Amino acid sequence: MKWSPPGANVGAARVAPSGVEYLEEPLRDAGDLAGFLADSRVPVALDETLLGFSPLSPPPLRGVAALILKASVLGGYERSLAWARLARRERLAA
Repeated sequence: MKWSPPGANVGAARVAPSGVEYLEEPLRDAGDLAGFLADSRVPVALDETLLGFSPLSPPPLRGVAALILKASVLGGYERSLAWARLARRERLAA
């Protein structure tokens, strides 16, 4: 589910006590990601958001727990491998 920032904050607060590992793509607009991550107690996983970035210039990763890597979505094996290397360097699940 993709929420507005207020909806994502409410959703994250509700699920935080359950101990979920992360919320996958909780926001409608990737531009709201940094603000959400600064306020949220629940980490996120990024999937489609990665399309707007490159491994050399990634989105904000503080508060990100995982990168969901789908070669068919990201544009092939090499690009997915570059994201996997970034995830390893940043100690994120991939």
